[in-house]
Amino acid sequence: MVGNKRCQDGTSRPILIMNKYILILTVLLVCGSLRAQVYSVDSILRVAQSAVDSVSQAEENKKAEQLKIPDFSAPPRSRKSNTTTYRELDDDYLKEVENIIRQEELKKSVGTVMTLYKLRRYQEERKFHYDGIAYLIRGTYTTFTEKHFRDKEGLFRTSGSNLGEYGVAVVPLGASWAMRMAGVKAKSNTERMLTANAIALALSSGLTFGLKSAVNEKRPDGGKHSLPSGHCSLAFASAAILDREYGYLSPWVTIGSYSFATATQFLRYQHNRHWINDTFMGAGIGIMATNLAYFITDQMMKGKGIRQEELTQAELLRNYHFIQQPSTFTLLTAMETGHTDIPSSSYTLPADFNGTVNFSTGATFSAGMEGSYFFNKHVGVEAMARMSSAQAKVSAVSLTSEVAELSGFNLDFYHLDAGLKLSANPIPSVRFGARVYAGGRFFVSENVADIKMDRTFLSFPSEQCAEVGGGISIDMVRPTSKCLLGIYCDYNHSFSDLFTNRWVIGTTWRAVF
Repeated sequence: MVGNKRCQDGTSRPILIMNKYILILTVLLVCGSLRAQVYSVDSILRVAQSAVDSVSQAEENKKAEQLKIPDFSAPPRSRKSNTTTYRELDDDYLKEVENIIRQEELKKSVGTVMTLYKLRRYQEERKFHYDGIAYLIRGTYTTFTEKHFRDKEGLFRTSGSNLGEYGVAVVPLGASWAMRMAGVKAKSNTERMLTANAIALALSSGLTFGLKSAVNEKRPDGGKHSLPSGHCSLAFASAAILDREYGYLSPWVTIGSYSFATATQFLRYQHNRHWINDTFMGAGIGIMATNLAYFITDQMMKGKGIRQEELTQAELLRNYHFIQQPSTFTLLTAMETGHTDIPSSSYTLPADFNGTVNFSTGATFSAGMEGSYFFNKHVGVEAMARMSSAQAKVSAVSLTSEVAELSGFNLDFYHLDAGLKLSANPIPSVRFGARVYAGGRFFVSENVADIKMDRTFLSFPSEQCAEVGGGISIDMVRPTSKCLLGIYCDYNHSFSDLFTNRWVIGTTWRAVF
């Protein structure tokens, strides 16, 4: 509206009295029509003036004949120091307009980001994932390179319970359905989750037992159908299901699920139920079968049943720390290859034995955890604890006494190390790292039995030695989970005659904190 104000000199001058709500409405219309472009002062004021003129047009026309409306685009006239100038009035409105525009632009930007985040997560969920490919590669590699070891004479004594190890394997699967029944929202609705789970278990078991029948490899204890491990296939399919459904909640869900799967893998190997290649092949089949099952389910259901994931503050912080300060806790599973000599200084023989002893060892299974703390985005320190176990066979030729049969055995090592790590992410969702470390290796004593005579034939005493190493790693952000997936390769040197130089190649699951 336009009105008059009596000044101190007795004259009457027109001033502009703008309704605040009309101004806000005008600005919103400007934001919508001009799509949040950068506005000049003149354009904003012209729009504001036009809005004012549209209110009570008849009344404005009358008053416009009598009074002259100030031109806000022209330099304002100064008033006396004790009165409000047009410039001051103009600046107040301008600040309010600019604040409203900023708020509206921010709202639109946030809304756009949220929409794009949901769309990207939905698209990634429908894609086929390749999480298990590293396990399949290691399993295939050791299937061919360890054949000479598996074919050598010598049987292993088994231990453990098949049923009990199945119980460990299905813990993640049971946890996923227990969480759903408890009301925790899964990534899928009931129909999608049930369909995908059924297909995953059918595919993993079908592929596993199909290969068992086709390959018919002997087990370490002399049994049949060793390759691949059915326990590992079930365990990693179970872990992948929990990760796909509830990995969005926290990286600890993913690490917990694959901890049970890795425990199953270790138990099958340590109890001499399987060779190392069996466990890696079973793990790869379980993960890949689950990913294929979810992909097939989404094709069948045309993408229905996927819960839309919101962008949370925790997700923003996770991405920020991944770029700026990537401190992590890590679950790792790996294999070791390389130096396999067992020198005579590493063991003792019976006093009455006069002959030669020959050893052969296969690739070593390794699992453990790491923790790293970064001072900035590139430099950090880390500590590592892991266990490694190697299957070994021994043959003896005696000149004075007969040794009919020696059982296979396991050599178990424990590693504690600390080191320096360098990291960089030239690609936003990928980090490349390099590290050097030093620490100690501890070997637990082991006795090898003469099965026929039912006595200890040779003994490996305990040993502690220093070790150093270094390696490289690659870690990737997984759009469908809060946990990072990575691969790494280390070269490890132990100051011992036993397993001196070793390559360690493995998979990592990292939680950024």
